[in-house]
Amino acid sequence: MELQDYAVATVNEVIHLAFQGSEVSRMVFEDSGGWPSPGSGPGDVMPESFLPFVLLAAAVAVIARLVAGGFDGDRVEAYVQQRGWELVDRSWDPFGPGWFGEKDSRIYQIVYRDERGDLHRAHVKTSMFSGVYLTNDEVVESGAPDSPATGAGDLEAENARLRKRVAELEAGER
Repeated sequence: MELQDYAVATVNEVIHLAFQGSEVSRMVFEDSGGWPSPGSGPGDVMPESFLPFVLLAAAVAVIARLVAGGFDGDRVEAYVQQRGWELVDRSWDPFGPGWFGEKDSRIYQIVYRDERGDLHRAHVKTSMFSGVYLTNDEVVESGAPDSPATGAGDLEAENARLRKRVAELEAGER
């Protein structure tokens, strides 16, 4: 007995027990011989020859999504580079901000470093014809400090200058 036949037989038994002695039980099980099996009646709307077309349509949809994602990646990277930033990471975020009601655009979360060295996290919305829109941009890591870092040589020169000045001040007090 195949799994499908077993499932139909089990459902028939449950329904027969639930409606035992009722008018429904008599009409379905005694007069007609039970529920019709799947694929045996006029309600069978999907013939087996239709399955390859469904699989082909699903494959085309997946391939189209992958190709669109490749174009999106190039478009987002070009957008970031035009502004002088460095793209660190890009990942698809289908439920990112603005996803509800959106039909054509895809949403990505990006991480990029700006010209100051600050690390940003943002969402971008893009599609073939709409360009790239940046939203929810936030700095997650500060880059270089505002004042330039001094090297060891600069510190030694500064220490020497300060020692000389302290010596001048001490000599002037005496």
